[in-house]
Amino acid sequence: MKQITVMHFPCQPHFFSYGGFDIQMNRVIELTNNSEVVSKKVDLWSKSEQFDIAHFWGVSESHKRNVMFCKNNGIKTVVSGLFTQKSFKLKCKQKVFNFLNKISFNKSVLYDFDIITVINEQQAQVVNEFFGIKRSRIKIVPTILDDYLYNVNKINSKNNKKFVLCVGTICSRKNQIKLAEACIKLDYECVFVGRFETSEISYIKNFNELIDNHKNIITHYNNLSIEELCNLYQKCQSVACISHSETEPASILEGMYFEKPIIASDLLFARIDKFKNLIYCNQNNTNSIINALKISFDSNAVIKYPNFNRNENYSNNVTSLYSNIYKKLVNNN
Repeated sequence: MKQITVMHFPCQPHFFSYGGFDIQMNRVIELTNNSEVVSKKVDLWSKSEQFDIAHFWGVSESHKRNVMFCKNNGIKTVVSGLFTQKSFKLKCKQKVFNFLNKISFNKSVLYDFDIITVINEQQAQVVNEFFGIKRSRIKIVPTILDDYLYNVNKINSKNNKKFVLCVGTICSRKNQIKLAEACIKLDYECVFVGRFETSEISYIKNFNELIDNHKNIITHYNNLSIEELCNLYQKCQSVACISHSETEPASILEGMYFEKPIIASDLLFARIDKFKNLIYCNQNNTNSIINALKISFDSNAVIKYPNFNRNENYSNNVTSLYSNIYKKLVNNN
């Protein structure tokens, strides 16, 4: 059978921003390279490329010209996007926007893709109900967790001190300073793992000042190997993700895999069925965060997450879903 060539288009250069979504993109590109699929990163300087499918990452209007080129040349298109859960009020506004968008000459690029992939059922509902995209064009493909996780013990018996672990890009959206301030008030150790969002100069400055003034409590690692990260998950008392907005954070999935108490913002993203048994807090309220931290530190039991199926996030299963999407698109051509 002829190999299918898939060209991948990022949302922006990695030196502008590089977070969990970009990590996922690169994992997919690497792991879908097999006997059936050739996955390639777009070379903007190349004058000649042949490919069957264009896979765009991020629903950005900057993709529009490239998507239209593909449509005009018979190249199938896929987009992997992240969509914020909507409140009832926003849902009403979105429906009005969708109507105006559909009758507009310059409509959103979202409506031009052949297939839209999302990471869970709640995201699929957003695309279907709020944007009016048919379910047949929406495919659920879960987040890939690193294979190394599936080969390590969940608990490290050498753990001799309690600390809360927070993994993710250091930025205002992920709200690490608020978590650090709560830990300082409680005298709880907190370990942050993540690159800096380089565009947020003021936030990074404030975060670094907080660390410098409380080195006995706050630790930050800019980048760790998967082995080092898993060691922290094994040893930590709890995992925290108190962002102002998210879709389905990998750190929560990883925390559930290690059966740790998990503190999350009491927002729609954290209220999905898969996340049953999380500890919720108001991410804007220090006292609420403190209460959640106390609950997590008082817990000695292993936390079970009955609706979390870790095999869904295994790389072979996820890449198989992408490969099937590619094959169906080409075969239905």
